[in-house]
Amino acid sequence: MKRLLLITLVCGFVIACTTQSPSQTETSATPTETPCWTSPLTGLCADETVPVLTVKIDDVSAARPQWALNLADVIVVEPVEGGLTRLFAVYQSLQPTTLGPIRSARITDVDIAAAFGEPGFAYSGASRRTSPYLWRSTLQLVGAPQGALGYSRASDRYAPHNLMGNYEEIISRIKNVSKALLRPGVSWGFLDDAEEGMSGRDLISATADWPASDKSFSWDLKTKSWLVSADGKSTESVSDVGIERARATTVFVMKTTTLETWYLDSGGATPYLKTYGEGKGWVLINGQAIEATWKRPTIQDLPRWFTAAGDEIKVPKGNVWWLLLSERDEMKFKWVKSPSPSPSS
Repeated sequence: MKRLLLITLVCGFVIACTTQSPSQTETSATPTETPCWTSPLTGLCADETVPVLTVKIDDVSAARPQWALNLADVIVVEPVEGGLTRLFAVYQSLQPTTLGPIRSARITDVDIAAAFGEPGFAYSGASRRTSPYLWRSTLQLVGAPQGALGYSRASDRYAPHNLMGNYEEIISRIKNVSKALLRPGVSWGFLDDAEEGMSGRDLISATADWPASDKSFSWDLKTKSWLVSADGKSTESVSDVGIERARATTVFVMKTTTLETWYLDSGGATPYLKTYGEGKGWVLINGQAIEATWKRPTIQDLPRWFTAAGDEIKVPKGNVWWLLLSERDEMKFKWVKSPSPSPSS
C-alpha cells in the first residue's frame, strides 16, 4: 500500500512539472513581429538606413524602354526644351540594379530635390549656367561629371540616349549618408488600410499634353493602378526580372506658372516651373480624378493636396507620379459615362 502511494505521488509530481499552462503554450508559439519603418514617400515598409538617390532619366522615344521606373518611389515629369519632358526619379524603398538612360540636369531639379533632404543625384552633366546652382544646392552630386564609377554606355543604343548607371556603385559614392536619409515629417497624406478615401469623378484615362510629349494614365482595376503610356505607346519598365508595364498608384498633377529664366540648353530656353507656393491641379486615385489645390510652402516640403472645402486628400499607399504642367500645357480627361436613366413606365 505504501509502495503504491509513493508511485502515485511521484507520477503526479512528474506530470505537474512537465505540463505547461495554455498561456505559456500560446506565448511560445506566437512569433515576434519585426517593427516596420513606414516610408514617407510610399506609406509602405522600407529600410530607413538606405540613402535617397535621385536620378535624371531620359524621356524621348530613343531612350525607351527605361530602366527601373517601377522601382522608384516617386517619378517627377518635368518639361524641358522643345516641349519635351524628362524624368526625375527618386529611389529609396526599393534598390534597382541598373538605372537610366541618364541625362543632364535642369534648374527645376534643384527645387524638387530639396524636398528629399540632401540626396545623391545621378546625372550626365549640366549647362554652364545650371552647374553653379547644382553645386550650391542640397544635392550630393554623384554624377558622371564627378567621376566615371557607376556609369557606362549601352551598346544597343546610341549616344546620348545610352548612358546607364549601376545603382550600387553610384550610391556608394554618396559621402554623407546620414544627410541623404529621408527626414521625418516630410510626407504625403496616406490613407489607412481600412480607409476608403475621398470620391472624385470616375475616369477611364487622363492625358498630360506638353507641346512635343504626352503622358497618359489608364485605370487598371485588376492591379488597382494607373497604366502609363507615352506618346501613344505603352511605357515599359525594365528590370532584372524582365520588362513590365509602368504603373502608378497615385498621380499628382501640378498646374503652375513658368518663372523668368536665362537658363539655356542646346534645345533653347529651359522652362523653369514654380513648384512652391500653391496652385490648382488634380489627384488621380482609385480610378477617379479629384480637382485639388496644392500647397508647398517651401522647396523643403512635399506638396500637400486639398479639396475646395480645405480637406486634405489622402492617397493610397504605393508609388507616385508627379506631373508638372505650365500655363501652356493641357490636361485632358476621358470620363466614365453616367448610366442613362431608365425610361419611365
